[in-house]
Amino acid sequence: MVRVFRSVLVLLAASFLSYAAAIDVTYTVNGSAGAWDLNFAVSNNMTAWPQQDIYQFGVALSAPGVTGSPAGYDPTLYATWTNFFLGGSAIFYNNIWFDGSDFNHLLPGTGLAGFTVTVADLVAPTSVAWFAFSVPVSFDPADIYTGSDSFNIDPDFLTAGFEGDAAAVPEPAPPILLAFGFATCGFLRRLRR
Repeated sequence: MVRVFRSVLVLLAASFLSYAAAIDVTYTVNGSAGAWDLNFAVSNNMTAWPQQDIYQFGVALSAPGVTGSPAGYDPTLYATWTNFFLGGSAIFYNNIWFDGSDFNHLLPGTGLAGFTVTVADLVAPTSVAWFAFSVPVSFDPADIYTGSDSFNIDPDFLTAGFEGDAAAVPEPAPPILLAFGFATCGFLRRLRR
């Protein structure tokens, strides 16, 4: 019985561990039908390229609706954006933030939340297409990101582009988590007898 319990714990731990992409994007959803607030969080995992700053980020939603930005990011520079001509997808992104000031707000090993958008959809989106661009803060071509998960690796402009789909982070259900904790404690107590 103890072996079964340990196996279950190992499987649970393994399910929470996943490969970290160069850039991870998640979001939370608050509000109600017709007024959903989406708060995007971007994590820069490019620690092997310690000079990379994520200077542009955008999402594709049913309509533009930026309501918040982290410090240093301007949401008014571009109304729409596509990566089609740069080697990416043909998606038109309509909520875009640009860090044109000093390129050091989202360095490797850091994350930012507060990229917020309000949409008038009846149902909250469960997945959102996103893109991001990085640039070495040194502006040295030797520091450009060269990972295979990017597009538009451009030595002239020193940029690397990324695209993906963000999933909504579910709110934890406290009663269920509490019940699971009590059940685990009871199971462990029974094993000790």
